[in-house]
Amino acid sequence: MEIWPTQATFTSGRPVELVVSAETAATVEVVVTRLGEPVASPTASVPAGVSTVELGVLRDGGYAVTAGDASTAFDVLATPMLRPRYGFLTDFSPGRADAEHAVLGVLRLHQNIVQFYDWMYRHADLLGADDEFTDTCDSPKSHRTTADLVSRVRAAGALPMAYAATYGVGKEYAALHPEQLLYHADGSPRMLADLLYIADLSGPWTPHIVAEYRAAVDRLGFAGLHLDTYGTPKIAWDASGVAVDLAEQFPPFVRAVRDELPSSTLIFNNVNDYPTFATGTTPQDACYIEVWDPHREYSHLVGLIQRARTLAPGLPVILAAYLVPFAEAPAAEAAWAARLSLATVFAHGGHYLLCGEGDGVLVHPYYPKFARVDADAQLVLRKYFDFAVAQGDLLYDPAAHEVTRSYLASEENDELAVSADLPVSADPLPGHLWVIVRRSPLGLVVHLIDLGGQSEVEWNRAKSVGGPRDGVRLRVRWPVERARVGSPEDGPNLCETTATRDGDYVEVAVPSFTAWAAVHLPWEDES
Repeated sequence: MEIWPTQATFTSGRPVELVVSAETAATVEVVVTRLGEPVASPTASVPAGVSTVELGVLRDGGYAVTAGDASTAFDVLATPMLRPRYGFLTDFSPGRADAEHAVLGVLRLHQNIVQFYDWMYRHADLLGADDEFTDTCDSPKSHRTTADLVSRVRAAGALPMAYAATYGVGKEYAALHPEQLLYHADGSPRMLADLLYIADLSGPWTPHIVAEYRAAVDRLGFAGLHLDTYGTPKIAWDASGVAVDLAEQFPPFVRAVRDELPSSTLIFNNVNDYPTFATGTTPQDACYIEVWDPHREYSHLVGLIQRARTLAPGLPVILAAYLVPFAEAPAAEAAWAARLSLATVFAHGGHYLLCGEGDGVLVHPYYPKFARVDADAQLVLRKYFDFAVAQGDLLYDPAAHEVTRSYLASEENDELAVSADLPVSADPLPGHLWVIVRRSPLGLVVHLIDLGGQSEVEWNRAKSVGGPRDGVRLRVRWPVERARVGSPEDGPNLCETTATRDGDYVEVAVPSFTAWAAVHLPWEDES
């Protein structure tokens, strides 16, 4: 049996409905929990085939669901952008036959925003004259297919986002408007991969492309735009030979798009964290960073999330960190790379663009070069996203603060001690159990990420295949003698674990877990 929600995110006040797919008829108890507390447990008579189970209207938040051996998660939010789970689609070919399957992937991974990558006719002429066409990379496309997918994604409770290059200009437009381009100091044009020219955002290009955005949104129904940049150039020269700082051009460009499309969702790509310092406070809906060298290690992913929170206060942080191991390494080692990268980002309250097109994983910045993963990896990814959705109240509490170094035992700190059969560290170190502590109005959350079998901590390298980690214990000064523990591969829910009082301290026995566990100590005894 398999189960998943009918919406990637349920809008506040909307009844929650789950899809159940069963080979044979059965009677099952559908157990719904929030932060480990039971919310509902209806008994459903499930026929053979596909049916639905209605749960009614639930309060905003994240929920775990189990039904027999099957599990899933869902959340109820005022808007998906409160907890954006970014996916992608790349196939807009005429007569695409598997659109329903692609949207099923959106639901199974709870992708509540979906980037439509390279759906357009040309970078400077988004719609063109015909419904069917061949794009800049000679890929067949159809606006009818795109509009159908837009409609399907919206119906699935997700926001369809149009990929939109900010300054990419095709050869035809560049030949007609050389005065609108950027150049090297020697007068040769700036280009990306000998395919696209780079436009000067301070001139007529901006009103031209913003009008194209408006036409695309109006005609095809996109909910918003993914404003892409290429990371370079940062400094260039305009057609008259005057030096241009792109960091100064991007903010007014974003504001121009917002002025034209005030109700659209906007995401701007700060490639490798540039220029987040300039764009972080522009009128957009997320702080999005595409990650490249020299951001090589898990600690660099953490730094990007923390810096983004400072530069773009109040915005969710999305990292696009493409996992090359899925294209180059054995499947099991690639899946472990995904486990550790996802755990790193989720445990620090970040979001991760990785999956799309059903069973696809991004391994390259040109999204059609994505890799398809095997069933085992698909299951791992699904479990991790289930867990992030179900425990979103803990992971994405806007009032949460990391307090690891204030809590973890040292000469000055004695709030928390972690014992294990491997070294323990507040930093992601090879061969260590990495401890992250976050405090919020919901209590204390101690994240444990197992790097014990790893000889290095680069996020984009294949990882040694690990196993269960046993024997971890916490000793924490805490007012309530209660703890719940969750780990993605044990299901999306939190479960009670042994917690005993010893004076000021509560001692917690952490059950065996694989790769990542989260221990929640609530402020109040809710039993």
